[in-house]
Amino acid sequence: MLLSADVLDYFKQKAGGQGYQTLINRTLPESMEWDSLLDAVRQAVREEMRQHYSYGPKKLEMTMTTSKKEASKASKVLSDKKSSKNDKSVAASDLSQAKKKKK
Repeated sequence: MLLSADVLDYFKQKAGGQGYQTLINRTLPESMEWDSLLDAVRQAVREEMRQHYSYGPKKLEMTMTTSKKEASKASKVLSDKKSSKNDKSVAASDLSQAKKKKK
């Protein structure tokens, strides 16, 4: 694995010159855990938003499904000029989640 000089310098300085590779090896799993934590927080926020906000002409609640139908509804909300900022935020989150799950 190749690391940039900036990254190596940072870890060498932080480790005091010795043990920088160990510090890198400890930091990488922490970063992986942080990504998982961020995903969990994002999902919790989406669920809270859905409980408190509804959107669309029929006050349609979006679900966590990744179906084409739900993605299409979210796209319509995003393109509708009458949709509120909160509605668009929830719809964008749904669309993003749908794309992420398809990968």
